[in-house]
Amino acid sequence: MKKCPQCGTQYSDVTLSFCLQDGTPLIVEPQTDTPTVVLGEEETVAARRGAVRIPVGDPSDAWGQSQVTHVASPQPEKKGSKMALAIGLTVAGMLLLFGIIGIAAIVFLRNAQQASVENVNIRPNTNIGVSNANYSTPYTTLSPVPTPAISPINSPRPSPVTTPPPPPNVLSSYPSTTRLKFSRGSYSTSFSGDVNPGDTRSLVLSCRSGQSLSANISGSGCVNIRGGGSSFRTTTSGGDNYVTIVSNCSTVARFTVTISVI
Repeated sequence: MKKCPQCGTQYSDVTLSFCLQDGTPLIVEPQTDTPTVVLGEEETVAARRGAVRIPVGDPSDAWGQSQVTHVASPQPEKKGSKMALAIGLTVAGMLLLFGIIGIAAIVFLRNAQQASVENVNIRPNTNIGVSNANYSTPYTTLSPVPTPAISPINSPRPSPVTTPPPPPNVLSSYPSTTRLKFSRGSYSTSFSGDVNPGDTRSLVLSCRSGQSLSANISGSGCVNIRGGGSSFRTTTSGGDNYVTIVSNCSTVARFTVTISVI
């Protein structure tokens, strides 16, 4: 036997775990010596030869408090659930009403804007009654507006094109280094050649170490020997010794160099 501690309802079905009235967990009620009897119920007793039905209780007997399971009257529903339902329905109704009012306002404003635009686009007919009226309108002669004189725009004159000077007469090619040799029994030699503007040429001689080398150049005054001007003197070293010619001329210059080694 199970019993609801909230409403006191008793249940003979042991498989139930919660009250059918309010959902409260059922508790097991201690059994008494006298079993619960329901009127009209029969108890089946197993015999050796067959089943014998034995009536339990007397139908004429009144409901005994110790023999009858009392079912309590259903408890009234709680007011809290009804109140929450009513509040929810009220809020939903108000939201629906506000939505309908908002949509109606938007439609009204849109129609009002369209009506105002149509009224602006309609031009009033100002020619009503004018065709039948006989009157003359004085005309005013407008004097021509003098056109201001436009001064010519002083466009910038192109600057004269200066023709670059013709390029100097440059030799096609010449060796940058020339080796000189003394003839048999001679200690002096000469070399003549051309040099381009701003260019150099080198003359090389094979000498013994400790000899005296002197060089003199003649020709254009703008052609000199590097390190000595028009004349140059130095002590030779063993092997090749160089004399470099430098041109400071604006055109091709002709020169002659005389070199002596003693």
